[in-house]
Amino acid sequence: MRKNRFKFCFDLSMAITFILIFAPAVTSVAFHEIASIFLGVAFIVHLVLNKDWIIGMSKKIFSKSIKGKSLLSYLLNMTLLVDMLIIMVSGLLVSEVVLPNFRYFTDINWLALHIISSVLGLLIVGIHLGLHWNWIKQIGSQFSKLKKIVSFRKPYRKVLLRILLIIGTVFLFAQVFKLTSSTIDFFSGPSLEESGGAEGDKNLFSVNLIGILPIFAIYACLLGSVAFYTHLLEKRAMNKNHKRTS
Repeated sequence: MRKNRFKFCFDLSMAITFILIFAPAVTSVAFHEIASIFLGVAFIVHLVLNKDWIIGMSKKIFSKSIKGKSLLSYLLNMTLLVDMLIIMVSGLLVSEVVLPNFRYFTDINWLALHIISSVLGLLIVGIHLGLHWNWIKQIGSQFSKLKKIVSFRKPYRKVLLRILLIIGTVFLFAQVFKLTSSTIDFFSGPSLEESGGAEGDKNLFSVNLIGILPIFAIYACLLGSVAFYTHLLEKRAMNKNHKRTS
């Protein structure tokens, strides 16, 4: 029980950090880069905490007994691992604070690749949350203070959740558009040197405290909407399987 609570708090802190690093213009480029490194370390810790499940699944991955949600979760985690590595490498290659002179393979548009992998990571994390919806709900309900924060009278709760879902869905489409345009930029060739990057930006360490809350709310809604749609699709798939077997 304590281990599950620790994992919940640890994963929640990772999710909060993950959201905040998506707005370097608000939280500062310095925070974006340094927090990303800590997040990379935290992701490794997350894998270690779930090593038993990962090792067990890896041993049985080619077994016919592994299918459905378990197989999807495993493949999703492996995809996220690869994506995180791409995010870290491409991030270091366009770094402006941690490693500003770390420039290799300049014929590749690392900035566009960094954006592509980051958006894909955002979507994968949302799906990951959706697949663990019931676990999150179960463990989260054990925290009385957290339960009080998210508890509203039923009519107001439904209205609020629908509004948040709409906001998340709108910005989900915005991220898909961003993913598409960045993919086009990636295949167009390098652009960091042409645009001068952000090396001339004097606000690498400036934080916009006013803008943090709305940005955090927007990306939290986006993650929540992806998780909700994933959970909804899972429920429908389970109902169909139940009807077939009954």
